[in-house]
Amino acid sequence: MLTIKVYGSSEICPSCVQAPSSKDTFEWIQAALTRRYEGVQMDFQYIDIQKEPSTEVDKKMVEQIVEEDMFYPVICINGFVVAEGNASLPKIVERMEMEIK
Repeated sequence: MLTIKVYGSSEICPSCVQAPSSKDTFEWIQAALTRRYEGVQMDFQYIDIQKEPSTEVDKKMVEQIVEEDMFYPVICINGFVVAEGNASLPKIVERMEMEIK
């Protein structure tokens, strides 16, 4: 099972003006990957960086996003940061292919 997490906020990243919201990015990635990888088990999770994360892994990632001033949304596949800010589908697909092998 692949775990795809999108860390974001209802506020659009100040450096990502005119980019889609974190929630829109989450929905877009979920739809695109579900269509492309039909039959592959995937767990999609949206984590709001403005709220208290429920796991230690998510808490550490949120701290990293805040401390390193990362652009959000931050997309992770199986714990690997694939994209931040305005996400690129080819980069996400490249990581998906690596994880599926």
